[in-house]
Amino acid sequence: MSTGVSGDQEVVSKPSKSGSSNPTPFAYVSSSTSTTIPKRPSEISSDDFGRPSKIRRIIPLLESRVPQERKDSPTTIPKRDVFWPRDLLPSSVPNARVLTYGYDTKIRHRIFGPASQNSVTDHGWDLLSALEDVRRGDPSRPLLFMAHSLGGLVLKIALMKSRESEHAKPHLHCVMASTVGIFFFGTPHRGADPLGPGLRRILKTLAIYSGFQLNDKIIDTLMPGGEYLREIRDSFLSLAKQRKWIIYSFQEAIGVGGLVGKKVVDDESSRLDEPEIETHRHISSNHMDMVRFISIEDNEYRKVEFATRRVIDEITSLRPVLQNNDVLTSFTGDEARDQATAIVLPLSPEKLQAREEMMSLLYFDEIDARLLTLKMAHNTTCRWLLEKPQYREWLNPHHMNDHHGFMWIKGKPGAGKSILMKFLDKDAGRTATANCGTVVISFFFNARGEQLERTTLGLYRSLLWQLLEKFEKSQAVLDVFDTNAQRFIQRSGWQIELLKQTLANAFDYFRGKRELRLFIDALDECSDDDVADMVSFFEDVGERAAEHNINLRICFSSRYYPTISVRKGIEIKLDEEEEHSHDIVRYIKSQLKLGTLGKSKKAEELRTQILEKSAGIFLWVALVIPMLNKACAGGKVDHFQKCLNEYPSGLHDLFEMIVARDEEDLDELRLCVQWVLFAIRPLKIEEYYFALRPADDSTTMNYWNDGEITQDDLHRFLSSSSKGFAELTKTRSKNQKSTVQFIHESVREFFLSRNSDGKRKLWPHVDGSIFASLSHNTLRTRCLQEVVRRGRDSYPNLVPQSSQLPKASSEDGKALRLTVSNKLPFLEYATSYVFSHADIAVVDCPQDDFLQDFPLVDWINSSNVFAKYSTRRYIDHGLALILYAQNSIRLLEIILARRADFGISNRDIYMVLSRAAEEGDERIAELCLKYGARLQSKDAEGPTPLSRAAKSGHCHLVKLLLEAGADVDVRNRHGDIPLIRAASEGHLEIVKLLLEKGADVDVKNRTGETSLSRATSEGHLEIVKLLLEKGAEANSKGKGGRTPLSLAAGSGIQGIVKLLLAKGAEVDSRDYSGYTPLREAAQNGHEEIVKLLLEKGAEATSKDEFGCTPLREAAMYGHEEIVKLLLEKGAKVDSKDIFGCAPLQLAAIYNYEEVVKLLLEKGAEVDSRDSSGYTPLWAAAVGGCEAAVKLLLQAGGRGSLLPAERANEVPAHIAAILRDHEGWFT
Repeated sequence: MSTGVSGDQEVVSKPSKSGSSNPTPFAYVSSSTSTTIPKRPSEISSDDFGRPSKIRRIIPLLESRVPQERKDSPTTIPKRDVFWPRDLLPSSVPNARVLTYGYDTKIRHRIFGPASQNSVTDHGWDLLSALEDVRRGDPSRPLLFMAHSLGGLVLKIALMKSRESEHAKPHLHCVMASTVGIFFFGTPHRGADPLGPGLRRILKTLAIYSGFQLNDKIIDTLMPGGEYLREIRDSFLSLAKQRKWIIYSFQEAIGVGGLVGKKVVDDESSRLDEPEIETHRHISSNHMDMVRFISIEDNEYRKVEFATRRVIDEITSLRPVLQNNDVLTSFTGDEARDQATAIVLPLSPEKLQAREEMMSLLYFDEIDARLLTLKMAHNTTCRWLLEKPQYREWLNPHHMNDHHGFMWIKGKPGAGKSILMKFLDKDAGRTATANCGTVVISFFFNARGEQLERTTLGLYRSLLWQLLEKFEKSQAVLDVFDTNAQRFIQRSGWQIELLKQTLANAFDYFRGKRELRLFIDALDECSDDDVADMVSFFEDVGERAAEHNINLRICFSSRYYPTISVRKGIEIKLDEEEEHSHDIVRYIKSQLKLGTLGKSKKAEELRTQILEKSAGIFLWVALVIPMLNKACAGGKVDHFQKCLNEYPSGLHDLFEMIVARDEEDLDELRLCVQWVLFAIRPLKIEEYYFALRPADDSTTMNYWNDGEITQDDLHRFLSSSSKGFAELTKTRSKNQKSTVQFIHESVREFFLSRNSDGKRKLWPHVDGSIFASLSHNTLRTRCLQEVVRRGRDSYPNLVPQSSQLPKASSEDGKALRLTVSNKLPFLEYATSYVFSHADIAVVDCPQDDFLQDFPLVDWINSSNVFAKYSTRRYIDHGLALILYAQNSIRLLEIILARRADFGISNRDIYMVLSRAAEEGDERIAELCLKYGARLQSKDAEGPTPLSRAAKSGHCHLVKLLLEAGADVDVRNRHGDIPLIRAASEGHLEIVKLLLEKGADVDVKNRTGETSLSRATSEGHLEIVKLLLEKGAEANSKGKGGRTPLSLAAGSGIQGIVKLLLAKGAEVDSRDYSGYTPLREAAQNGHEEIVKLLLEKGAEATSKDEFGCTPLREAAMYGHEEIVKLLLEKGAKVDSKDIFGCAPLQLAAIYNYEEVVKLLLEKGAEVDSRDSSGYTPLWAAAVGGCEAAVKLLLQAGGRGSLLPAERANEVPAHIAAILRDHEGWFT
């Protein structure tokens, strides 16, 4: 399909059955296997090795091939025996290399039998890959493509795929980037005409009159409303205009006899109509012969030669410009890719939208919360690392094989690793600003943060999002996802393995001069298993980067890991680095307020003591110095010394001292620690404030008023209540509020570990093993207080009854949620998580009283206020179903075990069982059955638990319910039994199980449907087979009186049709409208089924209640082959329906040219009238159906039968055709 000129240019051609091609910068592509070329000795070149079988390099032959006699009608075409890409083009363009590419569309001759069932898109990919393989030695060689017929469509797809591969598969991008021109020969560019046979006619006639079979996948891909073909055309035109390609559209000048002299591809379809880039010329041949030429003197070949020379001249004139711009011709690899991107087309709006949607699913609000919350390094610290030989070696590309881009910074807890990592991240960011070739991304794990802040799922999402945001070209990695993949991501979110694969692909963009640096902090704040997997992933990535010149640097930081390491990498241990100690000294000097003692020898001794007591722990220093400055404001040496002596050296000892130092407000500290440790999600500062205040505290307001309680007040409250152990996170988003967390992971460990000193200090009489349960019980109590009392006195109508609520998704609903959240900041958390805290607490703290006295109405009212969708509101739900919905399983078991005590009705437990069955929750289903749940309930509407489980495909639950005694044939309100629902959804194993348990195979629902009819309608072949084997009635009639055979025939499910016929299905069964299976198949175009039914004795002349025959339906829908089959089996060509319409009239109305022609050939009455007096010619003329009008006139249709008073209804172009015929009025 392309030609290359003497190593500089390449011609690739895509030939048709007897097409030809030759060397230039061009390729020749057509819809057939290429003609076999006799071998001839030639010089060995790299092009001759390893080429795929579909691409052949053409070597000029001196011998001409043996002529073959052919006759064409109605016009005799000169013999064209030369394979012109081989025999002619070398003379026209001596420097070109010619390649030919043939593909199999089951545009394959019938004598060779069935062949490829690939789609056009598949062939496009095949062409692109094959062409890249053969051009690998010189991918920048200019390309001129020559494509015949459907080969043009394949070529356009290949070029568009090449464009889309710029980043994801850059080796394929060079094909599009090297293309300079395209010659189309009879390519059908345009989509189907909605009123006529359109593209299907073009494709079928192309195949029929070439003697080939046609791949239905290609038709189906291109047919739906012509949308896909139009999409190809529009996208290709945008690309072609952007690239300024030279395009020639060669059009057939002569029709073929089998089409009454009409062209296979008419002039409108065979051109792009873009004069800016396109020239169109006619070749005096028909569609098949337009790519066959006699000799270099052939006038038709001269048209092609002229166009080829024009392209070559253009290439020659542009070559110096291309070289000066370093584009396409003189660069390969990374440089070529970088240069070529300047002329890549803008993305389509659809592709941009798809990218944006997938990227939005990567982002989360806390994506950089930990990084923002960390304090900046003091301006005199951390810089030493930039000068370390290890750091310089890490950045040196010549050492990549030594360390694979890894550097791991390790240190004790609190040593300052995160501050150092933030410094490195910011310094690298400054480098990136100065050097646009560097991209910096980072992730700081945070065990105190939200779920995504402490998991590798959050890591991969964050890194990929940052990379795509900062380096836009890498977004092309998202283009590899097709529509189904995009839907999966949108429905299920990004999964870890998919994230890893996409991230690894994105790293490929950092070859050559471009560099990517990753900083990943606090690996120890993620689970060990996840960290091990992550390190292994990055090791593989680093190894690949070193092998493929990908400029990737990865810096980890963590505590010392005894079990996780990297095979290659640089390691820096902070406690062994003298410069790190110097950093601490510099920090002490700058922050310790010694007043007049600052330069004394004693001051130096104090600084040295602080350094020694810190043991290299930066956090210890950062906590002690503010305390020293506050306690020793007078600046006396002995006071400083006394305070310093009191401060213990270890971090945990220091924390214990801080707790013990001030006995005031310990209750607040206890609550602070419990909330920060055990909140289901981190609290916002306003939530935290009210969470620490008792609901009945008269000293505080019952509602939030930012005029009375300012943000400064809240920050001071946080500092005092937490004694400095807690802080607020920072966020970039104005819509995202900061949350409360501990200042360091070591604080969380101090309070949380089983035998921690902090726990013993604040809760001296609490067993550490039940601390978590007791804490959750405390938080549950506070949440319950909020649900019952908060704000009721001050705002009695703020939380209305559920019956008075506006629609959840309405503006009023949103406004209500905002008002309640602003006035009662803690209420949403309390409502959402009161059950969660109770469910965890119940392990060690009984919750019977809580459940017995729970204010269900108040809770439902509050919950419904905060529900964003009405479907998530609780209307008539009992406590049992609410506990199930809240996933509070321990609490649920309590109330089920004591149903009478908690007032749990049969209906309540039945509803829980139904929900569990539908969702596949076997544990809850067993729990419900254990405590007496009924398997059917007269009080509940809708499907039974068994029916829900059967429909949802939960085989284990179906088995459980059946073993518990569920009625296998129980009906729902629609009359469906579980067997019908399972068969409809295609759950084969459940169908087997139900049948084994005695399900009635022929039960009908209220509309008359059986399991067999439902399985047939949905195309579940194996289930149909099983049901028939179990005795299902093959001729049962359902909705509308349709039998399973009728359903299968209409849906085109050939395998099921065969099964039903083998089991005795009546071949001519009729529904209540008189429709037969044959009519259904004929109407819907299922040719093989029509053939099968006719072979089984179906009546070709059967009529429905409207007098419609299978032939009428096939003609009306343009199914030519079916029309032919029916006529062969005795269908009456002029059979009329009750309106007097014959098949010819209907085919003419819809402009089905081949069908009209076929019916006329079979003797259809050309001037038959319907009950309104219309003839086929009249109907076609009024409908503007030009092709049908011409055929009918040629067959003797009389214009005189068209009444003069209706002449104004005939379109002008049809009237012009009719005007010269007998009887037509003027």
